[in-house]
Amino acid sequence: MRIVENALSKRSLELVHERIRRSLNQEVWAASTLWWTPEIRRGNNTSVLTQTAPKTHMPFLERDLKKHLPPYSSLGIQYYLWPEGSNISTHDDRGDRLAGATIYLNPEWHPDMGGLFVWTDGESQELKVLCPRMNMMVINDKYEDHLVTPITSACKEMRATVQIWVYE
Repeated sequence: MRIVENALSKRSLELVHERIRRSLNQEVWAASTLWWTPEIRRGNNTSVLTQTAPKTHMPFLERDLKKHLPPYSSLGIQYYLWPEGSNISTHDDRGDRLAGATIYLNPEWHPDMGGLFVWTDGESQELKVLCPRMNMMVINDKYEDHLVTPITSACKEMRATVQIWVYE
């Protein structure tokens, strides 16, 4: 895993936060249970809410992300909201992608809230844990196994992330 601090510019962060805030009561969100595989939904009784990033956001996001990602032909970018009880089981992001990445959006996060990013280091085989920090990006370009622990009742707002898929 590669970790990048301050992945997005202030302008891009504002765009993402504003889009999520304005769309909370709109019918633009889909449920992860519709397209996540049974393996990654294991133990998850709650859907993560997802929406594709608007085309108007793409130039800003790509400008910020390009320097951190492997060379690509296209990106898929989605916004996720993780309610209490949601998680994702162990998986490695393999498929037709070069890499997967996550940017954390919540201004504050505490380990008691769950939503911790856990992965198996591909070199040492050590289990590592990361507590989300605002505007930090985790890039999985080595197909390392990882998961997200369940969001707990200590969380008073949904965990918010930007999910990035890097395609050849």
